[in-house]
Amino acid sequence: MSAATCGCCQQLKPTGPKHVGSELFICADCERVATEFIAVQDELFGSVEDRARNQAPAHGPSAGSGAAGSVDQVSDEERYVFATPPMDGHLEEIDLAFLDPSDEDDRHFLILAEHPELQRAIRDEQKEIRLGNQIINPTLHITMHEIVANQLWANNPPEVWETAQRLVADGYERHEVLHMLCSVASGEVFDALKHEQPHDPDRMRAALDALPGSWEELRDRAPEERHENRAERRAAARIHRRGARG
Repeated sequence: MSAATCGCCQQLKPTGPKHVGSELFICADCERVATEFIAVQDELFGSVEDRARNQAPAHGPSAGSGAAGSVDQVSDEERYVFATPPMDGHLEEIDLAFLDPSDEDDRHFLILAEHPELQRAIRDEQKEIRLGNQIINPTLHITMHEIVANQLWANNPPEVWETAQRLVADGYERHEVLHMLCSVASGEVFDALKHEQPHDPDRMRAALDALPGSWEELRDRAPEERHENRAERRAAARIHRRGARG
C-alpha cells in the first residue's frame, strides 16, 4: 500500500488508488474532520440564524428616525454591514444586489463573492490551495467566515462584535478583523472535534480578549513553522522511499 505525507496533519498516511503523486494529499482522517467541521457549526454555536431572524427584518432594520431606540438600531445596522456588506455585480449568474444578507444561504454567496481568489478552487472542489505563503482549505475558510457572520448577525455571543469594534478602533482593516475572529471560532471547533471538548464560553471570551496579540504572534511564527513543516515532509518522504526500496 502506498503512503504519503498528509498536507493537513503532516503524518505519513496510506493513500487511496485515485491519489496522484503531484497533488497535495489529504488523508481520510483529515477529510472526515473537515466534513464534521462544516456540520458542527450549528450544534456548537447554537441556531444563530433563527435568533437573527427574530431580531431583525429582512435586510436589517431601517435607520432610526430619532425615536427612542434609534441608537441601538444604527448600531445593529453597522454590525450587519460589517458582517456581510451589500454588494453589486455578479457571482457567476447570481445578481448579488438581489441577495438578502439576513438570509444564511444568501450570506454564503455574499461571503464567497468577497473571496474571488477562492471561487475557482471551491467550484473545482479542491481540498487545499496555496495563497502566497499559506496553504488553506478554501471550503473551510468560507465556512469559518459564515460562522463569524452568523455570530455577528445574531449578536451571540456579544463579545464577538465588541471585539470587532475594538480591533477596528486599533487600526485593523475589516477583513483582517474577520480573520482574527475566524481564528477564535476555528479554535473552538477544533477543540470540539479533535479533543472532544464541549464549547466553553469562558475559553472563547478569553481567546477574544487575547486578540490581536495572539493573532500577531501566530503570524510572526508562521514562517518558522512553514520551514519546520517542510523539513518534516522531506524527512517523511525519505523514510517512505527507504521503506519502498526495502
